[in-house]
Amino acid sequence: MSGDLFEGGDGSVTETSTVGWFARIIESIKGIAIGLVLIVGTVVGLFWNEGRAVTTSRSLNEGQSTVAPVPAHQVAAALEGRLVYVTGAVTTRAPLTDATFGVSVDAIRLVRKVEMYQWHEIKETKKEKSFGGSETTTTTYRYERKWADRPVDSSKFRNTAGHHNPAFRYRGQSQTAGDASLGAFRPGKETLAKIKPRDRLELDRSNVAALKGAGPIHLAGEHTIYLGADPDRSEVGDTRVSFTVVRNGAISLIGRQTGLDIQPYQTTAGDRLLLAEAGTVPPEAMFAAAHQANAIMTWLLRALCAVMMWVGFFLLLRPFVVLGDIVPLFGSLLEAGAGLAALLATLLVAPTTIAVAWLFYRPFMAVALLAAGVGAAWLIASRRSSAAVAPAPAPTSARAARPGASVSSPVQPRTGGSFLPAGHRPLRQPRNLGPRQT
Repeated sequence: MSGDLFEGGDGSVTETSTVGWFARIIESIKGIAIGLVLIVGTVVGLFWNEGRAVTTSRSLNEGQSTVAPVPAHQVAAALEGRLVYVTGAVTTRAPLTDATFGVSVDAIRLVRKVEMYQWHEIKETKKEKSFGGSETTTTTYRYERKWADRPVDSSKFRNTAGHHNPAFRYRGQSQTAGDASLGAFRPGKETLAKIKPRDRLELDRSNVAALKGAGPIHLAGEHTIYLGADPDRSEVGDTRVSFTVVRNGAISLIGRQTGLDIQPYQTTAGDRLLLAEAGTVPPEAMFAAAHQANAIMTWLLRALCAVMMWVGFFLLLRPFVVLGDIVPLFGSLLEAGAGLAALLATLLVAPTTIAVAWLFYRPFMAVALLAAGVGAAWLIASRRSSAAVAPAPAPTSARAARPGASVSSPVQPRTGGSFLPAGHRPLRQPRNLGPRQT
């Protein structure tokens, strides 16, 4: 293996490396083990995902059928340990505060978001095959400056010169009220933390004044504090801070009534239910949203497992591709064929795994769907076969029979192409005498 390194004028770095044909074969053979692990892992993952989806769906159905709406102003002792739905206005005794930025608000939740303008390394790889089976890889490392709410470790960049990210001056944080009251209930932090903050907190000059001695500070719009020289010309290390809140007001909770608290409810299906939304949301809508989130998660995991399975099958076939790379064109054709074969294998194994999981987790539904499919196929096939063997309709006379006409005297064709009734003679045609002489 050999390589070269080139540095561009814009700070980018291009690295080339060449791997010989024999080394590539050894590498592809090692990839077979990785491919097998990926295939087995994705089969297990698909099976587990179907079980997870079924458990969650059954838990939600169980909860929806057993949940008991309760008034917020009174805690019913008879419903202790039961799954309940309660909605009402939440109040807190003390505001949530962020002393660093001078924020104080009556709220259920307060979330600080901190972003810093940082260097990011962009890696682009291009591979080129040569006659004889060797492969040259060209990797280009480009550097861009973007906002991010997590630190980017610039010490691991391929080219660290001029691409240094400073440490975060402030970090994001989340606060949840511990003294909230929902009528007679006292929901705890675990329950209230389930509510997603969506309202952006408005800031003013007093929040900027709280950061004296922190360098240049600006109020960028109504919701952002900007720490840097110029908000319109961001430099690496500039920071912007914003807040989102769940204000005091109406919320809706579904969970296990435990004293004055609402905690996760253990279903017989297997999941622990604890649903929380801001506003007055009917329980049917809360369960419908949970079902939708479960369906989205199920399909995302199915797609991820299918992609990883395709990679696994492709790695199993890769040694044949490398063998064909002695002639690059032939190797490219084999690579395309291997990709297609891996896709076909994935389309066969992934749905089969899901079907087997359904037979395991949903046997009645799976059998019903299978029976419905077989019945529909049989019905379509029987209709087609009936249409194929149906007798052709009898030909009808071109001329309607007159009243009193004998049925035994049909119109008979005569020789010479005449179709006159029997007993009639055709008119004789004049003989062709040829051209007339003058």
